[in-house]
Amino acid sequence: MKIKKNQIKFLLCLWIAILLVCLVCSTSKATIANEIYQDDTIQLDNMGIIQDNSKQLMQTKNVTYSVDEFNGKEFFIKNMFTGQYLDVSGGVAKNGTNVQQYKYNGTDSQKWYMKYNNDGTFTFFSRVGKTSVYEYALDISNGSTANYANVQIWRNNGTDSQKFIVKPSNFSTFVIFTKITNGTKAVVVNGPTCNQGGNVDQYTYQGHVNEAWILEPVSKNSTLGVKYAQNNFNKYVPAYPDLRSLGGDCANFVSQCMLASGIHYQNDWYTYRKNENYSKPANVSQLDNTWQLSDPSPWISAPEFGKYWKKNAKYHYYKGKDITNNPSLAWGLSITKGDVVQIADSVLGFLGNANHTMYITDYENSSYVLTYHSSETERKNLLDICRQYPNSYFVFYEIM
Repeated sequence: MKIKKNQIKFLLCLWIAILLVCLVCSTSKATIANEIYQDDTIQLDNMGIIQDNSKQLMQTKNVTYSVDEFNGKEFFIKNMFTGQYLDVSGGVAKNGTNVQQYKYNGTDSQKWYMKYNNDGTFTFFSRVGKTSVYEYALDISNGSTANYANVQIWRNNGTDSQKFIVKPSNFSTFVIFTKITNGTKAVVVNGPTCNQGGNVDQYTYQGHVNEAWILEPVSKNSTLGVKYAQNNFNKYVPAYPDLRSLGGDCANFVSQCMLASGIHYQNDWYTYRKNENYSKPANVSQLDNTWQLSDPSPWISAPEFGKYWKKNAKYHYYKGKDITNNPSLAWGLSITKGDVVQIADSVLGFLGNANHTMYITDYENSSYVLTYHSSETERKNLLDICRQYPNSYFVFYEIM
């Protein structure tokens, strides 16, 4: 059959259209979606693991992490954007089991043992299938260097597909680069999606928030909580709402620090991102649209935080003027870095509702140094605050 010129033109146009569609579809979902979040970019501090004559160090702008703080310890690994955790699907101990993101459940499928390989890389071993040793490791499928190469678990084999270069960001979060790509690609939440079960794969590093992770120790570690507080006293991590427009971010900030120290989600004390709409909600409707919280929430409310932790931790309280007159009242308590202090109203001489929440990050002149939002304060001596609020109660929570 003879094909006419107009038919040839039509077929040529159709072929070009199909080619263009294929090119668009092959573009990274992460790249397209992350155009929305270009203001929420992350920056790597220095070069991550740095060679020192005596020790390997990981350096961020405000704090230094030693490799020993991670090597030989277990962590829950939470995505910096979605707030969900690196999870072995179904907890199945089998070669090729998919790794996804999932809400916190505290099971072995979300526990990862970090082993430093003395070559600038870590291997992440899953608790799933552990007997006398960790048998399965985080693995890039087929050792592929391609974008979208799947992240899975595989029996430990010591290859580069199971080695990762961990570099800290300016938020005290961490990018997990793949050794097989010489650190050019990272472990990311594809999309990014906030859906539970969203897939995790390898993609070229672009500095977007779905490419960084929060390392939460399985066992309590106040040092990591303190470093998180010191590095984020004037920052707002996208895994959590920025509540400055809603009147205060203090309980939200302290809750994050506690989580970073190994106090894990429990009961009504949690938060998850549902979508990208309102990272900084201006009203309750926007908060409910984008964030999943209990109602009322001890995660974001100072009064509710106080009510919750009075039931779940040992606490002590004194009036500000009493501490000022006798600092040993507070200094003599079993309170350490990583513990929490609240200011509460005095109601007819009795302890009232809390209205501010602060995190203990240091000691100074036989007193505590406090770090907090919403006025973004890195260091404030407890005694100075007590002088400001002589008739308020100061409540000390033994969290650690």
